[in-house]
Parts: sequence; C-alpha cells; structure tokens
Amino acid sequence: MCRNVRIITPKWIYEIESISRRQNLIYKLIVQIVFAVLMFFGSTLIAFYEGSGIVDNPWEWAYSTPFSHFIGGGVQQASDISSFDYFVYAAKFQPAYPLMMMLSIIYLVILLGVILFKRKKSITSLYFGLFSLIMFALAFVLLNASTLGGKAFSYLFLVVGIALLAISFIVKRKMLVMQQI
Repeated sequence: MCRNVRIITPKWIYEIESISRRQNLIYKLIVQIVFAVLMFFGSTLIAFYEGSGIVDNPWEWAYSTPFSHFIGGGVQQASDISSFDYFVYAAKFQPAYPLMMMLSIIYLVILLGVILFKRKKSITSLYFGLFSLIMFALAFVLLNASTLGGKAFSYLFLVVGIALLAISFIVKRKMLVMQQI
C-alpha cells in the first residue's frame, strides 16, 4: 500500500467547479426573484379586487381616496376614484394581500442589494442599515393608525427594520472579523 501517493488535479477542474457554483448561485437568485415577482403580481390582483369595495362605500370616499383627491380634487361619484385608491382601501380594511405585496417588494429590494453589493461587505452593511432606517421611518409614520391595516403595516415595517438592522450589524461584524485574520 502506498500512503504517500498524491493525486494531482489539473487547474481546469477547479475552474469548472467554480463556474458550476456560480451558475448554481445565479439559478437560485433567479428562482427567488421570479417567485417574489409572481407573489407581488398575484397579491396585487387580489388586493385590487378587495379594494374595489370602496365603490360601494361612499362614506369612505373622503378618508380612503388620497390619490383621487390629489389628482382630481375630490370624489363626487364612483367613477372619480383612482385605481390606486383601491389599494389604499384594501390596505386599511383588508390588509392581508397588501401586506403580501409589501413583503414581496421588500424582499425584491433586499435581493437587489445582495446581488449588487455581494462582494462589498461595507456597502452591504450600509445598504441594509439605510434600508432599516427607511423601515423605521415608515413604522413611525403609521404608529398611531386607527385601522387594522395601518397597525399591521406599522408592525411589519418595525419588524423588517429590526431584522435589517440586525443583518447590517452581522455583515459589519463579519467584515471586521475577516480584516483581523
């Protein structure tokens, strides 16, 4: 038995393994992006349908149609309501699918940051830190919401902000540990 025999592996085999790892990573990212986009469009359609209930509730037109008020100055009849106001109404009173819309958008923005700044840990940490500040600001704006949807969005933004801040600190910590090695 020869115990000291070394098998010499050509460099091109390592290059092939590296290419296949990159292709595998790209495939995983594409699958995640496609899933998030499909989730966004599906939840958008359902939220649009749920928000169409505003047409039947004229007493809500003064409070749930900010886009119509901004664009046209007010709502006198159902045909004056902007399509965007359907989402506002759905977010206020039936927030499940608007929350899914928001989660898919947040996930896409996080994936975008991971793709763009994968090799630059300091920029990645800064990206997640700034994004967490945006989430905290949105949570603060909706903090005193009186509707179920407003409170749900406030909690969503708060939890996502905390998670992003934690990720930012973890990335920064990894970067500092790698510099010490």
